[in-house]
Amino acid sequence: MVKETHLHTLPNILIVHLQRIVFDLETMERTKIHSKFEFPMQINLKDYLRLEPGEELPAEADCQYRLKGVVIHSGTPESGHYYSLIRTEGDQWIRFDDSRVTEFNVRDLE
Repeated sequence: MVKETHLHTLPNILIVHLQRIVFDLETMERTKIHSKFEFPMQINLKDYLRLEPGEELPAEADCQYRLKGVVIHSGTPESGHYYSLIRTEGDQWIRFDDSRVTEFNVRDLE
């Protein structure tokens, strides 16, 4: 299945949320989707804009988004733990896991 969304305006901050826990009607249980999801460190949303006639395309820089953070769930659909990976202005990644704050190598993201 492919879903597609078209935008009329671009937000200052883009947040993408993936539904990774679904309800299975056959088993009547919540199921966690474990399939791999890849995302770029930068994305240009210009191709997703659908402007009204007469509207001007935003400047190229206003269509560019840079990945700043990821929220990760570990565990089952019924219980688990969330932690975050955040990119600093200096391109360093930090892992925020409750009271533990540590450096993170983005190459280990998978």
